[in-house]
Parts: sequence; structure tokens; C-alpha cells
Amino acid sequence: MTNGLILITSLTILIGVFLFGYYKELKAKVFFVLPYFIWLLIATSLNAYILLYN
Repeated sequence: MTNGLILITSLTILIGVFLFGYYKELKAKVFFVLPYFIWLLIATSLNAYILLYN
């Protein structure tokens, strides 16, 4: 579980940097990646919850 949390957290950070770092270049195309980023945030929080409470 710890390895999975590390992996999904790093992926979430990478996609977040991509979204906010290249916003000016991509403009409206960012909205195509935004649902994936939101899903990653939810998945990361669920993974962390399972790791903490199990």
C-alpha cells in the first residue's frame, strides 16, 4: 500500500505541475486533463485513507 501511495502521489504531483505550469501554452486544452487530475486527487485520498486506517 505504501508503494502504491508513493506512486499515485507522484503521478498526481506530475499532472498538477503539468496543468498549472503549462496553462498559458495549452489554454482550453487543460480542461481535457482536468477530470483526470480530479480523479487522481480522489484516488490519492482514498489510498491514503486505506493506508492510515488499516
